[in-house]
Amino acid sequence: MISSLVKIKMLNKIRERVNRVFACILPRTKVYFEDFEALALLAEKSMDTLKHLGEKEHPSTTSVRAKTLEVQADSTVHDAIRSLLYDHTRVTEEKADIRNFLQNLDDVIDNLEAVVWRIANFDCNPRALRLRDSFIPYIEKAVIDISCAVSLLPDVIHNQKQLNTFIESINQCEVRGDELYRGWFMSITNGVFKSEGERFFLLDVLQRLENVLDAAEDVADNLETFLLKGGV
Repeated sequence: MISSLVKIKMLNKIRERVNRVFACILPRTKVYFEDFEALALLAEKSMDTLKHLGEKEHPSTTSVRAKTLEVQADSTVHDAIRSLLYDHTRVTEEKADIRNFLQNLDDVIDNLEAVVWRIANFDCNPRALRLRDSFIPYIEKAVIDISCAVSLLPDVIHNQKQLNTFIESINQCEVRGDELYRGWFMSITNGVFKSEGERFFLLDVLQRLENVLDAAEDVADNLETFLLKGGV
């Protein structure tokens, strides 16, 4: 007698095969490309809050703007994943790829907001701003490359070369970020500070800055997956 567990597994396999058939027949929904572009734009705006933190407006105001962008990103991802659950034009593996991409784009924005919040709540410490300034060229480059790559996703096949260029560029930014991290870590660890609190604060900011580029690298990995599979 076939156990209930075996029956469930058999039904799941049958359901997956049926879904694959329908995925081949039904036109795939394009709504996720709009979500990708929306998140890429939010990432650019979030990057701007970090880049211009401490300039024309009070740091707390900038921090609030960064948080607003982060909340918008969370909402976009939540709605997209909910739509993904009821999408019968894609198989499970494709849904997982899209879900991971959405979440990793969101992580870039989350980490940007986290850096802005941390620096803003320490009265824009001059050393923290110098630390920020050293990472900004690579964070900005990575975020812009992500945005450009996202615009190519509707037609991966015809944009393979350009997409690969952006993927390599994002990864290179992450590599440069690692080099900066190691240099700054030694400098902060061996530096002289009025208080240990400032040292710990700067190490925290340093880690958060590296987290942004690590998240960007995860996005690049997702883009490479789409590239290898020939589309989203």
